[in-house]
Amino acid sequence: TADGTAPLAVDLTSDRVRGAEWILDGVRNGQDMADLLGARLERSLHDDALPLDAFIDDIRRLANAGRGLPDPAARIADGLAVARAFSAERSDAEEALRTDLLTLASPIAGTSAPAAIAVCASCSACWRAISTPSPT
Repeated sequence: TADGTAPLAVDLTSDRVRGAEWILDGVRNGQDMADLLGARLERSLHDDALPLDAFIDDIRRLANAGRGLPDPAARIADGLAVARAFSAERSDAEEALRTDLLTLASPIAGTSAPAAIAVCASCSACWRAISTPSPT
């Protein structure tokens, strides 16, 4: 265009792309994708403007329940399980986790619950950025 901008350019600096790059770098370095997504989820809950730290232990317990861990709340949340629970196509177990997470959020004070669910959904967006093939 006349002003030197590209009208069809793609902004690759989005949070989704940066998150996907961070996850892929971790996987290349031998880290588990579920733990990386979980760490990103927990960091997002911690860094949110609302006090969402109260959700972390319960999300860990629910997300890690299927991993067979001795103390699920002591480990980083299974971010892959959370991501799949908030994806469009879910298994019965993933639907149950989603329902549990939505139920968990409902009784906690005021506006924090929708914000916590939005953070869980953003985990799914990050996973989709990694797992969805780009058009060629």
